[in-house]
Amino acid sequence: MQSEAAASLRPQDLPLEPQISLDAVLYFPNQNRTKLVAEPRQLNLSQREPQAEAVVRALLEGPQAPELRPVGTGLVLDSVQVSTEVINVCLLSDPDVHLTNAELTAGKLAVATTLIDLTGVRGVNVLIDGVQTAFENPATGQSVPTGTLTRATDLTEEFNTLEQKAAALNPDLYATLYFLDPGDSYLLPEMRRVVFQGEQDMVATLVAQLQQGPDNTYSYHPVLDPAIVLLSHSLTENGDGTLTARLVFNRDPAAYIEDWGSGVRLALGALCCTICDFVPRVSVVEVRSRLSPLEGVVCRPEEYADLLGCRVQICLPNTPNGVTMTMVERVLPERSASDPRSILGAVFDGPVGLDSRDVWPAVPEGLSMENVLDVYAAGNVMVVNFDAETQQMLAKAAPEDERTMLFAIINTLTSLENVRRVLFLVDGKRQDYLGSRTVCILDPLMRNPGIIK
Repeated sequence: MQSEAAASLRPQDLPLEPQISLDAVLYFPNQNRTKLVAEPRQLNLSQREPQAEAVVRALLEGPQAPELRPVGTGLVLDSVQVSTEVINVCLLSDPDVHLTNAELTAGKLAVATTLIDLTGVRGVNVLIDGVQTAFENPATGQSVPTGTLTRATDLTEEFNTLEQKAAALNPDLYATLYFLDPGDSYLLPEMRRVVFQGEQDMVATLVAQLQQGPDNTYSYHPVLDPAIVLLSHSLTENGDGTLTARLVFNRDPAAYIEDWGSGVRLALGALCCTICDFVPRVSVVEVRSRLSPLEGVVCRPEEYADLLGCRVQICLPNTPNGVTMTMVERVLPERSASDPRSILGAVFDGPVGLDSRDVWPAVPEGLSMENVLDVYAAGNVMVVNFDAETQQMLAKAAPEDERTMLFAIINTLTSLENVRRVLFLVDGKRQDYLGSRTVCILDPLMRNPGIIK
């Protein structure tokens, strides 16, 4: 009877070749540069290409509608860092192409608005040739950092606001501050509106804000000891026209973690990234301690890229039998947080000590990511290809354990952008069942929100 039932199953006809198609909305300036106009676009991505990078590249290639202006002539993408609250975009400029203040600012706002619509982050830092730029009031010549940008479509209003801030004695601007994740392993950006006491005090204000600690003390940990003292600071010009911010503290700054060496590096990374993301033209931060005045640590943001983290959501059972489940946070390195295999690996890792609620392992003992041959997107279907050993091991496991694992994976992967269903393969082939006859896996399975509590 079982063989007859299995023979009656017919799989849906699905293209299983790796492919990602993304429906995005790109924003371009209109002809008189008063508005940003939305242009819907369908993009085809490679498996390892982050969506944010693909969208910025398409944006820099220019609009399809002839009535829209390009974002910035001569600009090309260098890198994109996607974190939980803020995205950092670094663009490279053509030295033979001069962009006006209005062209550059409009282009940065177009990038920010496009990425905020795509990802839902709060803000975007756009750096040009590795440094932040300023907006200059054309009438007075006064300038103000553009800071962390928010969504905007009315360019006239944005320009007027920036002109007013450039003329203000104490402008309030959005800045990105870097604090520790709850596990004290990564730096996470927190966007904050900061009042600056004049251009000369920007560096000191940012350091004071870091020492003040995060606004959200549940999701972030402090990175600097509030008792350290910034004795002096200065900005000096480098040979390439960029600036070095020199800071002198009474002692070495360090993060609140047990490993002193790692804590110092995290603190230096937070100082460097916070200052370079905001203060115009600053590409280097040099940190000195009064205890060792002849030795300064030279810091560049790219040297701390491995410390930047990003939060992701995974699904784990909140009862031993997996009847109900819950979504919990994990912080992954920014470079792997958009990789479905890395996210699936967090499901296989199971509960950690920092979980805010009781959760249980989702994967039966003995199975690991070594049993996962591949994870890839085929349109809006995520394909998880197990090896044959997985099928053999689950045949011996309790049916509820297999069901728990399958829906923990499904509910996790369908949390990713553009993923609607999950298909399970065994050695690259479609099967009726994985282990027991509890859940049919012949066709892609949809998210089960009813079991998420």
